[in-house]
Amino acid sequence: MSTLEQHRLCGAASGADTRIRILLAEHNASDARLLQEMASRRELELVSLPCLGLALEQLGNQHFDALLLDLSLPDSGGLDALRRVNDRAEIPIIVLTDLTDTDSGIEALLAGAADHLVKERLNSHELVRAVRYAIARHRRIGQLHTLSLQDELTGLYNRRAFMTLGEQQLKIARREDSGVTLAFADLDGLKSINDQCGHSFGDFALKDSAKILKNTFRESDIIARIGGDEFAILWLARTAPSLTVLRTRLEAGIESHRLSETRPYQLSISMGVSHYESGFRESLAEMLSESDRRMYADKRTRRSPIRQDQFITH
Repeated sequence: MSTLEQHRLCGAASGADTRIRILLAEHNASDARLLQEMASRRELELVSLPCLGLALEQLGNQHFDALLLDLSLPDSGGLDALRRVNDRAEIPIIVLTDLTDTDSGIEALLAGAADHLVKERLNSHELVRAVRYAIARHRRIGQLHTLSLQDELTGLYNRRAFMTLGEQQLKIARREDSGVTLAFADLDGLKSINDQCGHSFGDFALKDSAKILKNTFRESDIIARIGGDEFAILWLARTAPSLTVLRTRLEAGIESHRLSETRPYQLSISMGVSHYESGFRESLAEMLSESDRRMYADKRTRRSPIRQDQFITH
């Protein structure tokens, strides 16, 4: 008997569910059969395949609303499976793990998975909840662009998008007993750039800063321009990040930009970072406020790096 069989199925569903198509990549026949039973009890359509290769082929031929992915598939390659799926289709991925391998589930979330489920704790109610939440979140992210939640100048998320996605990220962190980290970044001397070089170059400075931040952080992190010269980045983090490493990566990005672009100014970005361990109670607004305070402390320490002698004359 498999580990999943050892857990009782939840009772029959109350009320009718909207038909949802799920693709399951699961090599354990017993687990696949149990998941099929759970899905049918909740009126979900589930197509089961025993390997990632067949699942990828099916994703290219048919539409599915979500993918249930066992990370222990012989051909999955671990977390690389997420990249392979994302290369093939835009679909929310829910990873399945055993109780003895919950760390892989956390790592999958950090790599961009929508959710992860532990087989021994799974029942039909939890399955439907996770699938519906993952689909809703995936659709919400897709709607961000059509609902004008993207900053027009930089292409990053705007403040409204950051607050919406950030709240969802905090819910995942609390449920998974994970920590989170929030970085608050500020483009130094934007007013001086506008005054001395013109507002068009001020726009260039903001777009350049956005590009540098995107290269500094991961694609799965939530990166937004939340004010005139202010940016915020939020990500799941099991441990506090090294501020030295973050600052080094940021400065390397700034230097790389300086060497590749001709601008009449030199960019400088101040940054404050706050980490919250699992079990945190702070709200997103409180996290922003604390990281903002730390950013200004960083700015004071670095003594406003945008100075008159940093403007380039020709």
